[in-house]
Amino acid sequence: MDYDLWVSAIRSNIDRLADAADEAGVDARVPSCPEWTVADLLEHVGQAQRRWAWLVAIRSTDPPDFRSRTDAPDGEALVEWARFGGHELAEVLAATPPDTSVWTWTGTGTARFWARRQAHETVVHRCDAELANGEIGALDPDLAADGIDEFFELLLMVPAASAIRGNGETVHVHCTDRDVEWLAELTPEGLRARREHTKAQVAVRGPAAALFLALWNRIGYDNPELEVFGDHTLLDRWRRIATI
Repeated sequence: MDYDLWVSAIRSNIDRLADAADEAGVDARVPSCPEWTVADLLEHVGQAQRRWAWLVAIRSTDPPDFRSRTDAPDGEALVEWARFGGHELAEVLAATPPDTSVWTWTGTGTARFWARRQAHETVVHRCDAELANGEIGALDPDLAADGIDEFFELLLMVPAASAIRGNGETVHVHCTDRDVEWLAELTPEGLRARREHTKAQVAVRGPAAALFLALWNRIGYDNPELEVFGDHTLLDRWRRIATI
């Protein structure tokens, strides 16, 4: 996707997140993150987006101090505080050339990494706020399809990939409305994944939006928009271990 579209997605989804949080109330529970209230969700999003805005703004190639925290307000003021942080991040990214060198999870990368990462992070947490308020709203299918690609690419780059092990079991994810397919193989050495149309021990088919939400554990694979073929036990295991 285009860099500007990721930045635009941050803007639109932080507004939807804040609106849903405001309607739900900061004391509401977040079903997709059972240990959180909406206040916890807002603080998490606001802290993270301010951290990445700072990192991109100063064009740092060093990792940020993850212990540092911005003072967050209490109560209902958290809603607009989180909204402002999202727009601040979007403005910083919009003013930064996409190929600007900055720190990323795998060392020095570019601002493009954070535009994409925060676009999808904001969508996921927008869905959390909407679940706290009742139900998830519509997702852009192109953004969701890109989010599926990013999910697998992230799994392969983070240390957790080496812990996603097995004896050659295979999981296939197939979008029905966009040209996105992935084969995940659980090997003794860790996860291997590639874009491929092939048979697997378990396959999941469905529209990009539903697959994106299932991969991020915001809906179950038993959702009526999804079709599952093959080993359901393997899919349950995949859901437990394929997390970022």
